[in-house]
Amino acid sequence: MNDKFYLESLLTECKALCNLLFAATTESSNPEIHQKFQTGLNVCLEWQNAIFKHMEQLGYYKQEQIDKQAISKEQATIKPLDLDYQSCCR
Repeated sequence: MNDKFYLESLLTECKALCNLLFAATTESSNPEIHQKFQTGLNVCLEWQNAIFKHMEQLGYYKQEQIDKQAISKEQATIKPLDLDYQSCCR
């Protein structure tokens, strides 16, 4: 196994922890517990960012420039959702 595999695994686990902490933060009704979960979430988000930045520096994630014409072409293919919001909220 190599560093990329380990870092991807670490990033995946960190994202899962962030998801759990986000749910716990939004569901907690006790202000003190809510604050502790929120603090934990913020720390976990910092870890996630640090892992990603490290992987980016190692060349595992490369950003490429996309021209505006290609973006416009993709945007033209997106169709709006056809939902009747009035009937679902009655």
